[in-house]
Amino acid sequence: MLYKPVTNTKKPVSSTYYNGIYIKFILLLISSIIISGLILLILWMNGTLWESSSITNYQYNTTGIVLTIILSICGIIFNLWVCLCFLVLTSKPTFTKKSLELMVHSAVNDYNKSIAKHTKDQIYQRGLLYFNKKRVKYPGVDKDQIIFATKREECFKFIHKRFMLAYPKLVLKNPDWGLNNVGGIYARQLIMMINFKEYICIWGAELAQSGFSGYYPHLNEGDVVISGLLKSAEFNSEESLIATYKFGDTSELKNGRGRHYILSEGCYMISYGLHKNTQMWRVFYNGLIMPYLFQNGDTKSFLIQLGDSTRSILKWIIYRIEGGE
Repeated sequence: MLYKPVTNTKKPVSSTYYNGIYIKFILLLISSIIISGLILLILWMNGTLWESSSITNYQYNTTGIVLTIILSICGIIFNLWVCLCFLVLTSKPTFTKKSLELMVHSAVNDYNKSIAKHTKDQIYQRGLLYFNKKRVKYPGVDKDQIIFATKREECFKFIHKRFMLAYPKLVLKNPDWGLNNVGGIYARQLIMMINFKEYICIWGAELAQSGFSGYYPHLNEGDVVISGLLKSAEFNSEESLIATYKFGDTSELKNGRGRHYILSEGCYMISYGLHKNTQMWRVFYNGLIMPYLFQNGDTKSFLIQLGDSTRSILKWIIYRIEGGE
């Protein structure tokens, strides 16, 4: 049976809420424009921008016009920033840990049910069509590996489609895979949704990996395992026991904590972040910009993830302006 997610993007939004968000947003925009305009007018009137009223004084007029344009651009940026802060501060979480886990578990189970009657040969033939023919002929690539990889990639698409059905105005339609390098782990990453408070992505690696989770003082991070094994241990003596997570388990990393962890071969998860504060840029800086500059120099993956993040944030802004929570 297909899972019908309970999410605030599916709940009917009352006209009162729509009117409220529109009125607040418009009033804020008008107020910031008026304040910026008054500051510009005062500077203009006291001669700061226009030192002479003579049309023949070309030098003063040029200086005034240039300063006016610069300050006008600064005013526009300020107005947009104020409005963006308003949208962020008045937003609500898109999902909860429990609803996310339920969706992931249901999607994987539904996918397994959908292919239960498919023979190995049918899956193998789909894999030959899907994967690069040159890679299929690589040393060590056998039929079982192709079948396993085909099921895995189909499951990823199934999960992504389920998230799109649940959050149609927030989840990216055509995200692309990129290499993500954090704490020494080289993993594949597919960004499905990101905004200023939260993110969801498919994250994992084909080869066994080991590294450091990193510290996130402003983030509660979690990983819902969908294949393979995830092992982790913290550094404090009282918390140094090894935890092992398999399909269906969720590894939670509370803000300010860090641990050593190991991914088994073919370990993948739905990775999500929920912020205490609206400072997603810190995670973006540590998780994408710094690794690119000082570790891997992978321009292609950097641009893929930068582009998908930007598109997702723009979708979220449009969704909020339209009245979404």
